[in-house]
Amino acid sequence: MSLKYSLMGFVGVVFCIVSMAGGCKKEKPVVFDPGANCYLATGKDVAMIGRVTLVELENLSTHPMISADVSSSLYEELQKKNLFGLARVSIDDPIAQGLFLNSSRTLSYEELDLLRKSLKTDAIIIGAVTQYYPYPRLTLGLRLKMIDLRDGSLIWAIEQLWDTTDKSTEKRIECYFKSQVRSGYEPLNYRVALVSPRMFLKFVAHETASTLKARK
Repeated sequence: MSLKYSLMGFVGVVFCIVSMAGGCKKEKPVVFDPGANCYLATGKDVAMIGRVTLVELENLSTHPMISADVSSSLYEELQKKNLFGLARVSIDDPIAQGLFLNSSRTLSYEELDLLRKSLKTDAIIIGAVTQYYPYPRLTLGLRLKMIDLRDGSLIWAIEQLWDTTDKSTEKRIECYFKSQVRSGYEPLNYRVALVSPRMFLKFVAHETASTLKARK
């Protein structure tokens, strides 16, 4: 399947295809992602943004609590990166209601200015859980974007599907456990993330946050 499909309807979005290294080696760990479509603006350093607000993701799946769970995991992983000040807003918050219930649409400049002033933030992360299946295999789809509220520009975007039956995904889960978790889940070890939704979400959030990097 071609990787040259449009990402969230953004015109002019440049895709970044992150190569995947084979195997889990100390000198060359498996890199996310085999075919991820992502965008990171070259003209801005995310570490200089200041304050970012993560809005609880929309839920386009049939599982009512999954968007809140994914949002919590993503919030924790973004905090660990320590790139900027980070806040979180529930989708039920009066400020959020009605503005991005459809996160694929373009916000007006009036909405951008209202959000910047109301949330006291420089940028927002909005998006959706596009699909989620806990069985017969764990599968999760995400669509995210970060918008600079000061000028309306797109800073970062990613759309990806994770499937535990994919061999490359399993290899990355193994590397994630070796580098981030290490112990406490014997005898399954990394395989716990193939059957545990909670651990699988932590892994997905870690990989998603890893695509958001400061400019060197």
